[in-house]
Amino acid sequence: MEAWSRNCFSSIRVLLLVALSVRLVLALGLQIYLDQTPDRSFLIAGDAAGYWELASNIAAGEPYEIYDPPRQILRMPGFPVVLTIPIKLFEGSFLAARIWLALFGVLAVYLCYRLALELADGKTAILAAWLVALHPVMAGFSVVILSETCFAASLLASLWSLQRIQAHPDSSLFPVMAGVLAAVATYMRPVWILFPLIWAVYQLFVQQRKTIVGRNLLLILIGMALTLSPWVYRNYQVSGQFVVTSLWSGPSLYDGFNPNATGASDMTFFETDNLPATMSEYEVDQEYRQRAWQFARKNPWRSFELAGLKAVRFWRPWPVAEEVSSPLIAWGIGGLNTILYLVVLLAIWRFRNRSDLLFYTLTPLIYFAVIHMLFVGSLRYRLPAEYPLLILAALFLSKSRNNREIDEQGAVRMNAK
Repeated sequence: MEAWSRNCFSSIRVLLLVALSVRLVLALGLQIYLDQTPDRSFLIAGDAAGYWELASNIAAGEPYEIYDPPRQILRMPGFPVVLTIPIKLFEGSFLAARIWLALFGVLAVYLCYRLALELADGKTAILAAWLVALHPVMAGFSVVILSETCFAASLLASLWSLQRIQAHPDSSLFPVMAGVLAAVATYMRPVWILFPLIWAVYQLFVQQRKTIVGRNLLLILIGMALTLSPWVYRNYQVSGQFVVTSLWSGPSLYDGFNPNATGASDMTFFETDNLPATMSEYEVDQEYRQRAWQFARKNPWRSFELAGLKAVRFWRPWPVAEEVSSPLIAWGIGGLNTILYLVVLLAIWRFRNRSDLLFYTLTPLIYFAVIHMLFVGSLRYRLPAEYPLLILAALFLSKSRNNREIDEQGAVRMNAK
């Protein structure tokens, strides 16, 4: 046991160093590429520029707002706070920021390993961590100034804490910790705020003591409320409204359901309408919510069609043209994802009786897919949920390899006889 622990630790150390090395090379390469491209600081400019400006405001002690008229509750502050560190310490160096984000990519590798340890075994955990460490899209996004990797790391931490509650249902510490970690993930992306409720519904089916599920959910919600309360209080101070997450869901919803919607994101209507010139940020959010639902009620078949188009964009193995510039890269990513999904489908069938394994590895992906049938679909929104999915793939590959080794050993013994 001690020898296995030493070997395991050594393997973890090696793979984390490899993961870091890969990401550092990508960070340097991406920065060199962007430096040689005139007037281009970000690979995906729109969202990245907004995050960078918000983080710069925090670092300079200026109000947390962007654009004119100012939008003060546009983005959750989790990722801008992460970016604040390299901006403040290294005077806005993009390369320093990418190196800093590479560390969060390595953290995601380790957290995937920890979750896999809870759901499977040491060999599977090591394999899952290697898959994450060397996955080209996950490694590449680790150094892009976008929130996907930080959200993936916080998502994995949240799933790990929820699984610990299932393993220790009578503990009071784990539910509160799970609430705190769920709130941290919500600070990265507001979509995660509902996931503890989905977990509680699942627990009602697997936990014989229903009252303990209610108690644990209450403790989770307390942990979330305490962690999110500074943001909620700040939002009330600047808007006079009780806003738990952000005020961008209304425009995002209308982006998905409007007369010109295609399933892809096209926010040109926001600039054309220019509602912020005459409305508060809260009123703009409410107005676009109403427009989106009104369109859906009046055009049910078109709305259904749009939901399907968004689902196709979400599940499509290869990125679309606006997401990558090279067809070769697109087909490479598509081929890799196709293989991954084939392995996952085989794993779902093989481990169909492992409800815990399937819940923690599949549910985030399905949850995001349903959510983005309302908003817009893209590979980017799928990526954070693919981290736990690799655990399922790793377990299938690990067990398949063990079965082959057993068969080979059996064949050798038979031949010897």
